[in-house]
Amino acid sequence: MTYQPSPESPLSNFTNSLPEETRRAVLASATCREYRADEIICPHGAPAEALYFVLTGNVHLDFPQWRMRHILADGESFGESEIIRRAVNPFTAVAITDVELWVLEKCALDSLLENHSALSLALSHRIVAKYQTMQTVSLQASRRYRRKHRPADYKIAFGALAMVILTAMFFSLVLVVFTATTLQVEGLEFAAGTSESDAPAVPASPTKVARWLGLPEPTRTPIALTATATRSPTRTATSKPVATRTPRLQPTPTATLVAPAMAAVMAAPTPLPREWKMPAWTIVEDAQVAPGQKYFRLVKAIYFDEASAGGRVNILVGVLDENGKELIDVPVRMEWGVNEYTIRQTEEKRDPFLIPYNLNIIAAHDMAGGSSFAPERGERGGYKITIEGFASDAVSGMGLPLRRHVAFLLVFQRTVR
Repeated sequence: MTYQPSPESPLSNFTNSLPEETRRAVLASATCREYRADEIICPHGAPAEALYFVLTGNVHLDFPQWRMRHILADGESFGESEIIRRAVNPFTAVAITDVELWVLEKCALDSLLENHSALSLALSHRIVAKYQTMQTVSLQASRRYRRKHRPADYKIAFGALAMVILTAMFFSLVLVVFTATTLQVEGLEFAAGTSESDAPAVPASPTKVARWLGLPEPTRTPIALTATATRSPTRTATSKPVATRTPRLQPTPTATLVAPAMAAVMAAPTPLPREWKMPAWTIVEDAQVAPGQKYFRLVKAIYFDEASAGGRVNILVGVLDENGKELIDVPVRMEWGVNEYTIRQTEEKRDPFLIPYNLNIIAAHDMAGGSSFAPERGERGGYKITIEGFASDAVSGMGLPLRRHVAFLLVFQRTVR
């Protein structure tokens, strides 16, 4: 329904700054929506679909990438920058209380910006003011963090310095003790800690004594050895004949020629059987590949209704190799329109929801609130999932039926046709 703000409404501060013609066009294009407490307005990573203005209630914005949270009250807005830049939402917007939002859809906003330049200027001023406020809040939070953790940082630095000093002192002491254990002079040795007169002398040769006293060195007289060397009687070695073995005839191996494509098929592990537990409004499209080529085959597809999803609004995707081992950093592509898509890589996620399926590495794509559709009217969801890198099976028709919070689990396996 179209919302006409009263003079005391927080929205009037924004609309009254516009020319009358622009103001009437904006109010005629916008609608008013209501959300219950704890209901997700727009999830993180979903494409920006609208500009939201809080009329009543409170909205919680959670920025996981920046580790920052922000609570919006009456008169505040969100989504302006993302919808103008045609980006995805860097936050998750959740209603804290029952809220009433003034919503301007993407297509309506594009039309207004083309025909009313005053609206572009007003949105620019609003974006600059909001980001200045967020920058101030972030700076204050950073200062509080530094004041809180500075004593602990100093303690760690002083402790590390003390350990370095103590280690250096220990090794210095070991070196001194090792050096002082033995004092050696040519011809004499003294035990550590004793005087020269008390130390037992080691007998010195006449040559060394002459050197100490500065006398000529004595001459050496060679001594003739007269001992007769006896030689043991020579033994005559008799060689024994060495037994020889008659070589056995080995069978000649027969070469078996196998076509390369057939060899690849024989060497490839058997892929897992496909498990399909999806509603009738979803379909799977098999990848078109030639025999012997690698591709990603869908082996498991499970739908979780509103009772079993536990509040999730995700498409969870796991990727296995030929032996059934989970693969990490594999790009998973989610499409929702012509040239509209997002890619996320599989990463480790310790989610208890995935324990029954033996999965720890997945890519999680969030489904936006605008993906709602009516299955009873023959409609299908607009999301499609494929795997990048090789040809891939495709699963399409997914979304939020009648805005219900549902989830999907898809598992693909890399195999050979």
